[in-house]
Amino acid sequence: MTAGFSRREMDKLNVPRLPCAAVIANNFARLDKPAVTHRHTTHDTKTKVSRLRRKTKRTYNSPGHAHFLTFSCVRRLPLLNDDQVRRWVLAAVENARRKYRFSVWAYVIMPEHVHLLVHPNEEIYSISKFLFACKRPVSGRVRRRLDRGLQRRPNPGLFVRKGDRMVFRFRQPGGGFDRNVTSSKLVPALAHYIHLNLLRRGLTASPETWPWSSAAYWQGLPGSPLTPDRFDP
Repeated sequence: MTAGFSRREMDKLNVPRLPCAAVIANNFARLDKPAVTHRHTTHDTKTKVSRLRRKTKRTYNSPGHAHFLTFSCVRRLPLLNDDQVRRWVLAAVENARRKYRFSVWAYVIMPEHVHLLVHPNEEIYSISKFLFACKRPVSGRVRRRLDRGLQRRPNPGLFVRKGDRMVFRFRQPGGGFDRNVTSSKLVPALAHYIHLNLLRRGLTASPETWPWSSAAYWQGLPGSPLTPDRFDP
């Protein structure tokens, strides 16, 4: 996840002073995990592998909560600079939101990771299944393209050692980043935070001109390749 913005930086970038925007920018990682009190709240536990360290990642399937999600390419390689792969990512997200009945409120595809702001439309749901449906098809398509020899000089970083053999891996091991969003007041600020990653990285001078994000939609302009669902506070 990109480092937070100071209020001064956000003012220079002409970011509106939305409720909680400064808090989101500086302290989002400190937001408390939701109390698991609803009788239908469930959680999934996944093992996240990062080099030689292993840690347990827990996701909370809490009715009424949105989710701020991030998932990355293996070794944080810029594998999403390929427009065809970007289209596959958006197709997978579209299929996942239809299959599992999620609303997609905001998104951005960066060179090596993806941010999503989503909301389940069913009381009982699995954020892990939704994420898996967003990631697995893309890995499969990239692997089939390699197998058919349609990509010249494949990146050696796509292969990792597993025991005595090298295996293909497109996405970073583990469940990625998942934070429950407990208040609708945070949603506009989070959407701006997602889109500001483009400015922070110098990928574009205006987020709404980046063709692989929902920034244009949030500005009331056409051009978002995956049309977000309407956010009603």
